[in-house]
Amino acid sequence: VADRTIHWVTKHQLLDAPLWAKFVNQFRLHPDTAANGWGGEYWGKMMRGSVMVYQYTHDAELFRVLTQPVEELLTTQMPDGGFSSYQPGTGFCHWDVWCRKYVLLGLEYYLEICTDQSLRQRVLSAMCAHADAVLEHVGNREDGKIPITETSGIYGGMNSASFLEPIVRLYRLTGEERYLRFANHILSTGGS
Repeated sequence: VADRTIHWVTKHQLLDAPLWAKFVNQFRLHPDTAANGWGGEYWGKMMRGSVMVYQYTHDAELFRVLTQPVEELLTTQMPDGGFSSYQPGTGFCHWDVWCRKYVLLGLEYYLEICTDQSLRQRVLSAMCAHADAVLEHVGNREDGKIPITETSGIYGGMNSASFLEPIVRLYRLTGEERYLRFANHILSTGGS
């Protein structure tokens, strides 16, 4: 039953290129700004799940379809290096950091299956720039930054504090101490 379900989901959802285009457009159109929304989470959630399915099926068509939204997402990177479904200058509130978390996770999972060395390097560079855009604004108050739990009033900032997972994964990928320091900042807040 599980195998049949995975193949059905692949055929009817994961291979749906127009659906992937809608997810990427969250980062072109920034619709979450007006409604304080969380539409920016879907690209990363879908990518993470799709990579897990690919790792099970090794479906060449699925791999091809997954590469396109990665390439398209990279074209939406903002001048500061971040990917956000909120307009530039309006982020780091509500669900923005939550959505940024899912972008980073989605890219990290895609990196697990990417065999093209040039694309791997572009993805890794984009991930670091994306994380660095968060680190530029979020951190210890004494450094003039917004504490992670104050970037959202939702659940005491727990949604934003969940950035811990992808930042630890990025530290493991790069060995860059600034990502470990940011993980420690998140831990110092208690998570919410």
